[in-house]
Amino acid sequence: AAGGVGHYAVQIAKYFGAHVIGTASASNREFVLGLGADEFIDYTNEKFEDKVKDVDVIVDSVNEEHLWRSLSVVKKGGRLISIKAHFVGEMADKAKEKEVFARRISVTSNGEDMGQIAKLLKEGRIRSHVSGKYSFKDLPKAHQQIETRKTQGKIVVSL
Repeated sequence: AAGGVGHYAVQIAKYFGAHVIGTASASNREFVLGLGADEFIDYTNEKFEDKVKDVDVIVDSVNEEHLWRSLSVVKKGGRLISIKAHFVGEMADKAKEKEVFARRISVTSNGEDMGQIAKLLKEGRIRSHVSGKYSFKDLPKAHQQIETRKTQGKIVVSL
């Protein structure tokens, strides 16, 4: 919930009135709660599947093994969205059996959606957190930072 996608997901979910449970490392606890999360789970010391059950929607940005864990806590008829792994084979079958809408999504430009997000940013209802700024010549350093999977919010690269 503290990364580039997660920090927006928390805020957008809160905007729509959701009760949000954010997972991140302990060092990001205050950041995630400050974004609006109602509850926080430190994934380095706790398994979310031991803490929550019957979740309506999960946005998962990790891997296939993690999706199995997420599938175990999403409620029948819920939604499980992945931004990394695909739902195929046994996992797709299990999601269908549980009547879970399970999809991998990727970014697709949509002017109407971008306009709504821009409006929320302008109004201060959601905010972007920039943890680092790099010049274009330092692009490899920006990639190295992202690859640590410890980036809070977004990285900006400029010419």
